[in-house]
Amino acid sequence: MPRRDKSYALDQCALYRCGSKKKLLRLLQTTPTKLAELKAADALYYRMEKPKKNSGVRVVYAPRYDLKRIQARLSELLMRVEAPDYLMSPVRGRSNIDNAAVHRDAPAHRQIDIEDFYPSCTAAKVAWFFGKVLGCPPDVVAILTWLTTRG
Repeated sequence: MPRRDKSYALDQCALYRCGSKKKLLRLLQTTPTKLAELKAADALYYRMEKPKKNSGVRVVYAPRYDLKRIQARLSELLMRVEAPDYLMSPVRGRSNIDNAAVHRDAPAHRQIDIEDFYPSCTAAKVAWFFGKVLGCPPDVVAILTWLTTRG
């Protein structure tokens, strides 16, 4: 994926208030035929196990290639949006060290494990983002949510 050094305000994102399925598919560089093919597919994800650093395995569901290509395009569009100051990951140039520095003089610290972050990120939360934050209509929200969550 090509690196984008320029970022934009949220309301300048190509997906912001994307008002139609036709425009969405054009932005995602895909077609209604491809979308229908994906919707009709038996399996869009395959299960993999990746070893953890300490021990055990992490279960990962990887999308098949054509779905991954569309997801990568969507990611490219979203990664162009200026990230808020409090967001450290996955922002290029920000790290866990930067995050620790922000909290250096705090009276208390908490360490949390976000291992189960993705399973706890529900389709409803994703739909809320596309609908309320990006201002997309329900039919576009439904497609974006379907493309980005494993149902």
